[in-house]
Amino acid sequence: MRIRELRRKAGIATVSCWPPKWASGYRPGAKLAFAADGVFRSVRRIGNRLSLSMQYDGREHVGGLEWDAPPSIDNVEKLLRAHVGEPITAIGELEV
Repeated sequence: MRIRELRRKAGIATVSCWPPKWASGYRPGAKLAFAADGVFRSVRRIGNRLSLSMQYDGREHVGGLEWDAPPSIDNVEKLLRAHVGEPITAIGELEV
């Protein structure tokens, strides 16, 4: 399974978890980060989800990743840690 194939139940629907919705503080004139923009910078576990950060246009953007197992959170976290510094587009193609 690829990262971009992670899914979770939301009511009766099943929704895609990748790419995350990226958010950052407002800065006049700054470009908005879209789903596949930027470079992956970090992953941090918060309970049963992962907090991710990426850099785009000189700013940090954060997003969350939460899915229904499998794969385990341990496996996804380990994989993501091994790919810090890669483009967000490449992260979605990683095989878990």
